[in-house]
Amino acid sequence: MAREAATGGTAHTTVIGHSYGSTVIGDAAKYRSDYADTWSDPLPADDVIAAGSPGMQAEHAADLGIDPDHMWAMKAGGVGSDDWFVREGGRRVGLGGNGVIPTDREFGGHVMESDSDDHGGYWKVDDHQRPSVSLKNQARVIVGDYMGVTLE
Repeated sequence: MAREAATGGTAHTTVIGHSYGSTVIGDAAKYRSDYADTWSDPLPADDVIAAGSPGMQAEHAADLGIDPDHMWAMKAGGVGSDDWFVREGGRRVGLGGNGVIPTDREFGGHVMESDSDDHGGYWKVDDHQRPSVSLKNQARVIVGDYMGVTLE
């Protein structure tokens, strides 16, 4: 796999997709049993994070060949926020498998706590350069500190 060749298998690799970037990750990771003899190896990553996802074109993390224990998602804002519109839009146009998106419990991954108010706020720092809860949770996944991640 790519990370083993590059690092001798010692690196912890996390793929993060924001918005439709998470849909691209889902499409790239999708496991298709009817094409299994020609489909590439599973996504070469230890963890996947979807932030503000409109869907990953799968109903469950396992449908993507992703271990649900290593699938992470977060959402921002309530009803009427721009992030909510992206998520609900994806649910309605079919980017989520049967309307299921990564922040839904039935998707099977972990839903991380987020303090972002809007679709672009997952990487904010405050006036004193302190990271947001959203950013801290992503960092904990990236370094493999799963016990430090706060969940919804």
